[in-house]
Amino acid sequence: MLLALVGCTAAVEPGTTPGSMKEPARVAVSLELPDLGVLPVADPPLTDAESEKARLEQAEEAWQQLLVRYPTAVRPEVSFGYVTDETRVEIMRACLSAAGLPIDEGRDADGHVVSIGTSTTNEAEAIAQYSCVTAHPTRIVWAGPNEAERGWFYDYLTEFSAPCLAANGIETEPPPTREEFIATWPNQGWYPAVGMSADAAWDASLEAACPSANGTIADILAAHDTRR
Repeated sequence: MLLALVGCTAAVEPGTTPGSMKEPARVAVSLELPDLGVLPVADPPLTDAESEKARLEQAEEAWQQLLVRYPTAVRPEVSFGYVTDETRVEIMRACLSAAGLPIDEGRDADGHVVSIGTSTTNEAEAIAQYSCVTAHPTRIVWAGPNEAERGWFYDYLTEFSAPCLAANGIETEPPPTREEFIATWPNQGWYPAVGMSADAAWDASLEAACPSANGTIADILAAHDTRR
């Protein structure tokens, strides 16, 4: 791999001394992207019936996860309406706030709120969270990456993402085998990403150097596939 280092030089302003100079911003190290071949062809979009089936399965899975913590919980009747990328954050914020749940915000490198979540401490709160999530789903248009795409993602993560993070001093856990990654998706339990820090400039630099250090496999797909 070709290693590219980008340096920073701080300008000395009049009247300053070396001890009073502001430290230059950190710039992430970038690696050359290896040749992973053409991204495999994605499966066609879901039909309306398939999309509805996926929504119901998603709601059922969420409820089963709640029952693991609260086996005697009674499932509420929830009416739903689809939200869009533009409306999801504010609608979820309003629903969680109305239920008296704390708000956890996820922000991108520019500080924009891109996700809304919450944390629960008892059964009533868990049911309220389930109700909000189930009442305001995003329409599922794609079934998710097929087997060939999962293999491509694995190669991207192991041959580029993890080494790129390591070049910036960020170590990741050893990956599963390629076969395990493909077979257990999306519960493979391994993804070399670091999330956001308190330094927005560093986050942006790291994301630019190692896409997608702060994002998800969906971001990788979007960056390499313009068909969607």
